[in-house]
Amino acid sequence: IRAGGTVWLRGGTYRLPAPVTGSLRGTEAAPIVVRSALGEHAVLDGADIRGPAFTANGEWTIYRDFEITSSAPWRAGPALDRASGVDVHGANVTIANLVVHDLATGFGIWADAVDTEAYGNIIYYNGWVGPDRPHGHGIYTQNKTGVRRLTDNVIFSQFGIGIHAYGSDEAFLDDITLDGNVVFSNGVTAGDLNILVGGHRVANRPVLRANLTYASPGPGNNIGFDSGCTEARVTDNYFATVRNGYAVEFRNCRGVVERNVFVGATRGVADGRIQTQDELRAAYPGNAFVEPPAPSRVFVRPNRFTPGRAHVVIYNWARSAEVEVDLSSVGLPLGSPFAIRDVRNLAAPPVVSDNYTGRPVRVPVAGLSAAPMTGWPHPPRHEGPEFVVFVVTHEGARPPSALAQAVAWVRGWLPV
Repeated sequence: IRAGGTVWLRGGTYRLPAPVTGSLRGTEAAPIVVRSALGEHAVLDGADIRGPAFTANGEWTIYRDFEITSSAPWRAGPALDRASGVDVHGANVTIANLVVHDLATGFGIWADAVDTEAYGNIIYYNGWVGPDRPHGHGIYTQNKTGVRRLTDNVIFSQFGIGIHAYGSDEAFLDDITLDGNVVFSNGVTAGDLNILVGGHRVANRPVLRANLTYASPGPGNNIGFDSGCTEARVTDNYFATVRNGYAVEFRNCRGVVERNVFVGATRGVADGRIQTQDELRAAYPGNAFVEPPAPSRVFVRPNRFTPGRAHVVIYNWARSAEVEVDLSSVGLPLGSPFAIRDVRNLAAPPVVSDNYTGRPVRVPVAGLSAAPMTGWPHPPRHEGPEFVVFVVTHEGARPPSALAQAVAWVRGWLPV
């Protein structure tokens, strides 16, 4: 596949006989794209795989719009036999709008994956129970060179931590940017962190911007962990925890913290001493520290890859049965069909299916149920109506004609 080409994955479920590795090499001006064919949906099933089902090497490649899972029933035991999802070692790779679930770990994005981004992915139900404790995170990442970007992902119900930016004193955690991620209810067996940024080496220049989290119960988020962080920018986030835990815990972390909303308790550790709530309010005056129930909020995050697609995040502290949502920023053409689906149950019928009129949409948020988890007997709990996350999709897209797909195939084969 030459630079600028596209690989179309035909719809269907492919049970992988062996791990898949992508080693494609595009260019900055002409990246290679690997994606489901328009109007179709490709699923990679790693039930027979140990280790990563899919590894992205190479450079300047975009993998988008398909699904990776494991139908294997095993979830507990002394050895890990469950496949993990995506391992990224390539430079300038983008993983966008994938659905990655029921694996051991969702994503591993490592220090050699320079300037790689995970964007718009829906990541859930990953992990297993070992003899010592639960394992398996949504995204496990480290970074040394360039900027690691985790943007607009929805990450929930891992057995471990949602976003795990962590490492030993030999691992680098520099220039990691978390922007617009929705992270909630991780640690399905015991409650675990939604976001952890920090390890046994100082994390330099972390950026957390406009992330939305919810834990009930659960410890919330930890920035700094052990060795702390420097030159942090923590802005415009909405961190919520109810019924135990901390909306955020800052540990030896210095930088800019402003325009955030912290719902529930917060905690700070500086120079070996635990800071009181009053000390935190004084240290970070440009933030809102509130106790639940707070005023209800609705956030809409349009998708930059797919017009008419967005994540909708509702903090429904009033516990209303319906919530009004303004979709004007999503990019839906007037009169076009759209659907709103609960991320907790993507295979279920949409909660709303209509033609877009430009007016706000009434969305039901009560009586929703979570999809079952493969190989785990305990039904996951739904957070609604207090907290609900939806994905909006434009239902008017048409698959390309046979001629258009043939032209795309030829263009991918010819040299640029």
